[in-house]
Amino acid sequence: ANTYQVQKLWDKAIEYHQKSKQTSQLINYQYGIVMSLNNIGYIYVEQEKYKEAFEVLLEAKNIVDKINSSID
Repeated sequence: ANTYQVQKLWDKAIEYHQKSKQTSQLINYQYGIVMSLNNIGYIYVEQEKYKEAFEVLLEAKNIVDKINSSID
């Protein structure tokens, strides 16, 4: 995914970040989910798709908040 991202092949990069997110979800790997969402959000910002970026990054933030609240 990151290789496609560097090459600015946005659709392919998102496709592989989505696959990574799905794999992380299957094994309940929260850090991987958040990283995938952050990468997708970054791509949307690069494409000036700010609404989509906001939604994806908010999802990532909510996961981080949930993790942090379980630590307290």
